[in-house]
Amino acid sequence: DRAGIKTIDIITGDMIREAGRLKAVYKISFADCLGLAAAVYINGVFVSADHHELDVLAQTEVIPFYWIR
Repeated sequence: DRAGIKTIDIITGDMIREAGRLKAVYKISFADCLGLAAAVYINGVFVSADHHELDVLAQTEVIPFYWIR
């Protein structure tokens, strides 16, 4: 928590539905979809270096990204 990192130990039905929506709309992995849904759920930021898969989503969805590399 001192580093500003929050862990989630429960996946809600809302998170699964949002992950499913993202998976249906974008050609990205379900793991990324679940991480993105979690970021939405906690009003967090999704950290990634994977511009190749996520740039389109970053331009169209209201999910804050922090790009590394």
